[in-house]
This record gives sequence, structure tokens and C-alpha cells, in this order.
Amino acid sequence: MGLEGRVLVGFDITAQGRVTNISVIWSENSVFDSSAVEMLKGARFSVPSDWANGGALRRWRVGFVFRQSPGCQSAEFAIPVEPVVITGSRVTGAPPRPGSRPNSDGSCTKV
Repeated sequence: MGLEGRVLVGFDITAQGRVTNISVIWSENSVFDSSAVEMLKGARFSVPSDWANGGALRRWRVGFVFRQSPGCQSAEFAIPVEPVVITGSRVTGAPPRPGSRPNSDGSCTKV
């Protein structure tokens, strides 16, 4: 389908390293919201033994970048985040995405 987009997700990490209280903070294209949330639901973090006393009160943010490969989707967000880039290969024989050139080197040109 050639869709690309960014999703910013907020969440908490429990003392057991599990993700809880997941919410979409911002999204360019809501079609990716549920995928970003589902990826975090299964995440497990290694946390220090004193996590409940220190880090548990901090809200964490991750920026998911969904893009075609090669893609021009920016991995920048308005706030500091650690981006997670999700790419998908095009199906052989699929028509080029709008704005791409057949047989190009895949580099992006911003106008």
C-alpha cells in the first residue's frame, strides 16, 4: 500500500519489567497505532532491583517509524525519544510508490 508514518507511544515499566499503561501520544497515521501498541505489549525490560523506588514513576516514550525500504520517513519527533524503525520490503513486481523512481538508488530528495 506504500503507507509510511510515525507513532509516539507512552508507557510505564513495572518492577517486574513488564509494560503497562500504554497509550498513543501522537500519530501521523492511525493505521499504525495498534501495531505499535501490540509490539510494546510483549516487551520485557531488565530493571534494577530498586526499580520500584526510583524509575517506576517515570513515564517512558518510544517513537515507532513505519516505512518502506528504502523510505524517506523521518525518524525525528518533537520530543526526545528512542526511535524504533519498522521496515517492510516491497513485493517484487509491485508498482513504485508515488514519488519514487524505478531503478533509483533509493536515496531520498527533500524538496
